[in-house]
Amino acid sequence: MTSLLDQDEPLEIMVVNSGGGEVMALLTGAGVKVPVIEVGRRLFVGAARNLGIAATKAPFVAFLADDCLACSGWAETRMQRHLAGDRAVASAMVNSHPRNLIACAANHVHATASRSAVGSCAALRRVVRSAAVR
Repeated sequence: MTSLLDQDEPLEIMVVNSGGGEVMALLTGAGVKVPVIEVGRRLFVGAARNLGIAATKAPFVAFLADDCLACSGWAETRMQRHLAGDRAVASAMVNSHPRNLIACAANHVHATASRSAVGSCAALRRVVRSAAVR
């Protein structure tokens, strides 16, 4: 959540929690005040995202899973691309815990499977800038 709150671009943040847990208490305890949609039964990710989309008035929507971090400039770069006319803007996945062997292995498996992983947030910004030049 902190990586979203630290973005320079103002964001409408919506949290969808399904299947229980104390999400609101955790957020409140951390001093974070964002809307939370609570659903008692466990939802597949697409259904949870659809609930979030239905609850927002934002013209552009992005998703960030609870185990992901947004790099500095993530929201600003996405908005620049949308405002330049891009209807869809992708994000690269980078390892947020490079000193954790399990995180490194998971990142490697994902990178190998998708062939689209980028090594750092700086590299991501270079990729986005070069794509914008095309």
